[in-house]
Amino acid sequence: MAEEPYEVPLVERCRRADSMARELSEHLLQSLVPSLSRLRRSSKVYDETEVSDQEMFDHMQQVLESADFADKLQETLTLYLKSIDDESRAVLNL
Repeated sequence: MAEEPYEVPLVERCRRADSMARELSEHLLQSLVPSLSRLRRSSKVYDETEVSDQEMFDHMQQVLESADFADKLQETLTLYLKSIDDESRAVLNL
């Protein structure tokens, strides 16, 4: 979504914001939370033969990548919501 939110019609901004909110929710539930859970579970194992350093690194990398994606999506969603709020207030003279 290379367009600035203010360049998009209000109705389309609402649709995109709804879509992004759903995508963010799905991502958190299907990617970030399970990645954190795997990392947490692995971090409680103190035996190197069960959980190697590479496994721990891989789990941490997955968490970081997932969190970065969620952050970027949340930032974009916030921009859209702010633009919706601003234009709605202007239309309603608030």
